[in-house]
Amino acid sequence: VLGPASQAGQLQNWVHEQITNDATLDWSGQIPNQLGLNITSEYAHELLKTSYFDLYGKAEASLGNIFTYLHPKLNLRLGQFNKINSSVATTNALLNTNARTEFFLEYGLGLKLSGYNATIRGNLFDTNNPFYNRSINPTIFTMHLGLNFSFQRFSFVGRYHYSTGEFE
Repeated sequence: VLGPASQAGQLQNWVHEQITNDATLDWSGQIPNQLGLNITSEYAHELLKTSYFDLYGKAEASLGNIFTYLHPKLNLRLGQFNKINSSVATTNALLNTNARTEFFLEYGLGLKLSGYNATIRGNLFDTNNPFYNRSINPTIFTMHLGLNFSFQRFSFVGRYHYSTGEFE
């Protein structure tokens, strides 16, 4: 759910007031209530693999009335890891049938091609765009650096994400 019914404005302002002591934000330009539906798909493929080094490509695509995008990525793993289809790197550690522990450093680069983002452009079927006069950049550079650990059914992933914005 997008809009005032999501209660995101109240939650964010509560966090700012109670935890970070920041000023509250103005949510008067929030898009109207709407139900969001998206279909998202992800595919990963190993390109190069040695004992402790791995290079794999990953593509994510989304189609819907909240987000529509294509996001290809190139990722590098250093450490001990499973095949990409049963790794915590692609959130598939539950598919891992062996008890091999994963512990690796991961770095990734990507280019997200955004066709539509309702959180910026408003309702897909209406002209209520709060950022209508701003220039929106549909090409977003992304990068991440992270430490991944999984043991049997337990996983821990800590990542730092960086991306350029869709608008200044």
